[in-house]
Amino acid sequence: MEACKEIDKALEVYLDAESKLDALDIVKENPAYAEQQRALSYCLMRRGNILQQMKKPEEALAQSERELATEHTSDSEIMPARGLMKNGTNHIITGEVEKGLTLMKEACEIFEIGDSYNHHQGLGWYLILQTDLANAEIIQREPSEVVEIASLALEILMLIEN
Repeated sequence: MEACKEIDKALEVYLDAESKLDALDIVKENPAYAEQQRALSYCLMRRGNILQQMKKPEEALAQSERELATEHTSDSEIMPARGLMKNGTNHIITGEVEKGLTLMKEACEIFEIGDSYNHHQGLGWYLILQTDLANAEIIQREPSEVVEIASLALEILMLIEN
């Protein structure tokens, strides 16, 4: 019961933060707009995570759609990639497996081209998700492939101490 109260409280906090960020009403031409959008996308991502924990996949999917739109207006290459992966995961959870896999592959392509901490982290997480999907029998992989993918994920993430 206490955990439910904590989740509800967290959802309230992120709703409040979203309202305050929206109230800033910053125009696109303002240099602060990209930063406001980046903060808003983090807020939306966290709300989506909470909705998943609350077993509300359709609401989480709608949240990730909004998050993805926000991330494309930020000045970050990584944020849209994270959004694509999150949105892909939400599509898979709601039964749209092919669409979800396509979005996740787009994210992977962005992660693969960069050499920053965030690029490596994103690629590692993508690989972990691939093993989770194989273990859940959502995608087909031979057991040896799953071990290979998981090992690569660990190698990538350990190099960045993640």
